[in-house]
Amino acid sequence: MENSSHRQILKSSAIIGGSTVITIAFSIVRTKVMAILLGPSGIGLVGILDSIIQLARTVACLGLESSGVRQIAEANGKSDQRSVAITVLCLRKICLLLGAVGAVGLFFLRYRVSEWSFGDRTHAGAVGWVSIAVFFGVVSAGQNALLQGMRQIWSLAVVKIAGAVCALVFSVPIVYFFGTEGIVAYLLIVYLSVLLASWWLARKVEIQRETATWREQAGQVRALMKWGVVFLGTASIATFVVYAGRALVSRNMGLDATGQFQASVALSEIYVGFILSAMGTEFYPRLTAHAGDNNVCNRLVNEQMSISLLLGIPGILVTLLFGALIIQLFYSGKFLHAADILQWQMPGVLMRLATWPLGIGLAAKGCSKSFFFAAAIGGVVEVLLLKFLTNSCRLEFVGLASTISNCVVLPIITLLLCRASGFRWTSFNTLLMTCGALAIASMFAFKAFLSGLPLFSTGVAVIAGFSWYSVHKIAGLTGYSGVPALFKDLQARILKKTGIGFKAAGG
Repeated sequence: MENSSHRQILKSSAIIGGSTVITIAFSIVRTKVMAILLGPSGIGLVGILDSIIQLARTVACLGLESSGVRQIAEANGKSDQRSVAITVLCLRKICLLLGAVGAVGLFFLRYRVSEWSFGDRTHAGAVGWVSIAVFFGVVSAGQNALLQGMRQIWSLAVVKIAGAVCALVFSVPIVYFFGTEGIVAYLLIVYLSVLLASWWLARKVEIQRETATWREQAGQVRALMKWGVVFLGTASIATFVVYAGRALVSRNMGLDATGQFQASVALSEIYVGFILSAMGTEFYPRLTAHAGDNNVCNRLVNEQMSISLLLGIPGILVTLLFGALIIQLFYSGKFLHAADILQWQMPGVLMRLATWPLGIGLAAKGCSKSFFFAAAIGGVVEVLLLKFLTNSCRLEFVGLASTISNCVVLPIITLLLCRASGFRWTSFNTLLMTCGALAIASMFAFKAFLSGLPLFSTGVAVIAGFSWYSVHKIAGLTGYSGVPALFKDLQARILKKTGIGFKAAGG
């Protein structure tokens, strides 16, 4: 049973991770070209406009993306196809309406939003145009909720890849010919491509055709809104923190500094992004199906945390050691200040790897007030720290805000889940967190006292040791006889789904 659960976690991480690897491959090329063409100030402008879209989309969506996943997953888990069909019908109608309202709302607030974000009205026109992307984003959120609720992991991976491909294909020529004037068109094309891909794949999901009375639809809408309000609060906090961070850096340190900050935030997400994406994509609906059984829920949360930490810690160590090289690979030599910010963000990433499964556990259990409280505490701490750090400290220390915030949230959310379901950390997860923290601390020590070949060789030794342990432990947890068997099974799954594989030697 436990091996099966660990395998499911690994399988989902591999699928979403595979799509993330492909996305990253396209992102490297796109980001590199845009960094060279636009420089730090241009990248900063892209980051702020995108965060405006994300914040407006989150508010306009009213949490329906997450509540839709919950309702669809719950009904599908009970094999109630009629409820699934009515939920999907209502979700699509509401998303069309809310998308239009959100776009119009942002358009009329464009001057005020420009002042909040940049300190003046210079970019009000750009804010007005990107309001169209809010409509695209809200409608695609409804389609993604269907795919996620029905656990169509491969389809969600394709949506992710489609966005990355279109971003590359269209962004490079647009930015090359129009420079910063082409940023708005680039953002609109990216969001439109995600909408079209999600719509196309959602059509392929087999949903019963049902006719529903107005009373039935009203009841389903009330259920969606009830949970939507809960998820709206927590999602809005997370999205607002991203927006506030970029806006505060922009207002207090300028667009060049915002570009550096944007680069560090983006790179801090790259490796662990596929882990957190898999967690939200597959783990949440699976956990929701067992929400009534505390023992099962707690076991699943601990298992998800184990796999997440084993997969994530080696990537954190690599980023700490090779941060400057990674920055130059993705961006250019103009962005080296981002490497200094990045190193202070990485300890916080370790905390997030543990915090996310706990937060999803609270959401699945329906502990709305606790879920919101934990998110609110983290958001307030991070925004206050960002305000203080952008006013009084050097740019590199801005990265401390997310790390301190995550360190505050982790014990709080652990206590809240313990109160809700009797959750306890396993001794293995406690050991993993301790070893991960010590490994990160050792990297900081090596960088402080060593340089050149001694730093490189010592750091690589720590990374190699932790990576070897992680792979072998994952193979053991998932029930494979060894590492070769683990990779052979993953290859077989990829071959079955895509028809792409590697011939064995001599085969």
